[in-house]
Amino acid sequence: MTAVAVGRVVRRSLPASASVVLSECSCGASVVVRLSADSKTSPAGVWGSKGATAVYANAIATTAGPRSVGGSCVGFTESCRSCYGKSLERYSAFERLAADNLATLQHVEQCGGARALSRVFVDILDHVAEHQRRDGLERVTFRWNMSGDIWSEPVARAIASAHRARPDVEGWLYTRTLGAVRHLVRGGDNLRVYVSADPHNLLKAARVAVRHQVPLAILADDSEQARKMWDAVRSVSGAWAVLSGLRQCPAAGGKWSTDGRGPAHIVGVDGRRRSLEFGGLVRGACDVCRLCLPSGLGASVLFLRRGAGRDLFSSVPVSIGAKS
Repeated sequence: MTAVAVGRVVRRSLPASASVVLSECSCGASVVVRLSADSKTSPAGVWGSKGATAVYANAIATTAGPRSVGGSCVGFTESCRSCYGKSLERYSAFERLAADNLATLQHVEQCGGARALSRVFVDILDHVAEHQRRDGLERVTFRWNMSGDIWSEPVARAIASAHRARPDVEGWLYTRTLGAVRHLVRGGDNLRVYVSADPHNLLKAARVAVRHQVPLAILADDSEQARKMWDAVRSVSGAWAVLSGLRQCPAAGGKWSTDGRGPAHIVGVDGRRRSLEFGGLVRGACDVCRLCLPSGLGASVLFLRRGAGRDLFSSVPVSIGAKS
């Protein structure tokens, strides 16, 4: 069953092939990357008894956490201990998907570096574009690092290269890998790069954001902490000129979290919260808000976490901090 909505037609289910990207490594081996159908980032989905289910796969996940525990997050900080991506790994299927993606992409990197990775990433963007455009969606979107982060310089260079090759796909990402930003900003106008900041890496992240003229994504426990963090950021040399404003994500502690109309990460198919209907078609919050996307405002964004949450990395030493 289909329904007229975004673009021409929006599906009510995810095609089996939509999540599987087939590519090739420079060593000649076949490569399989599995995408995630994230209802927050998806252009469309369905709200039903199992929650909101995306019908487009437009995000990629790798294992969350520092390299010492097999993750891809070299910029891990104490604030990452209650990581949303890591919480998804309690589901064995997602844990396997993220681990397999990381192992596959690291193999490609070892064989051919940034050039080989770029070929795989271009295939990913082409795959996503094909599935969105066949239903009449004009603005193709893709979220990097739904879980995990950029673990090396070649990965950052490859993402930028892929977007230069496919400037018609809107991509966005948040990263604590501070040393990767200088490569990512070469991706062109259709790749929005956010430097992820929290109380443990705030000033380092702010200086990198100012240096490369990109916005910040600030993670705070509450509004008071966020205000103090933003005041500290604005004290960094050059911040007033580059970081012009801070907007709150409506789905992460913002207005959609408190309106009582349903899950905060989805809206009605017409782009309004008031039209949300259980059992009906929906759109992801990111697809509608677009604050963080290249076609959005480009302002820094605030995510409210509402407390520290459970420590999902109890095996990681307390002393670990953000690295560049």
